[in-house]
Amino acid sequence: MIDALSYAPITAGVDATSTEWNSYTGGVVTGAQCGTSPTHFVLIIGWGNDSVAGDFWFVKTSASTTNG
Repeated sequence: MIDALSYAPITAGVDATSTEWNSYTGGVVTGAQCGTSPTHFVLIIGWGNDSVAGDFWFVKTSASTTNG
């Protein structure tokens, strides 16, 4: 996926009904309770590494400013 991101953003489905998604206020989401049934689509626009959480993806959403 990292190679693909050098050309363009990647779409991904997320379970936007999960607690992790709806209570997100910042940082890296590491919970295993992120759901398994996509209800919303996002763009993966980059990646990074956190010294505690490890590798992560930068995600852009069209959700409202009060969600995610």
